[in-house]
Amino acid sequence: MTGEQSRGLKVGDRVCWGEDENDKATVTEKNWSGVALKWDNRSEQPVLHNDMAKVFLIPKSSPNEKAQLSQIWHGNRMPRL
Repeated sequence: MTGEQSRGLKVGDRVCWGEDENDKATVTEKNWSGVALKWDNRSEQPVLHNDMAKVFLIPKSSPNEKAQLSQIWHGNRMPRL
């Protein structure tokens, strides 16, 4: 993401490194110069807004999407292959 996109992040947003969804973090703090990221598999790390080029925002799924996934995995519907 660009520095401008990083400035639009909110505390609680989920991100990943280099489009690797196994390397995720949560934005825990935000200020004029950057954000603090708490990585799932390591410690918290401050990152400047303009140094976020390899960080990607993980889109939030809609509540309806979550309900559909819940139904699929709890046996109410079979997933289509």
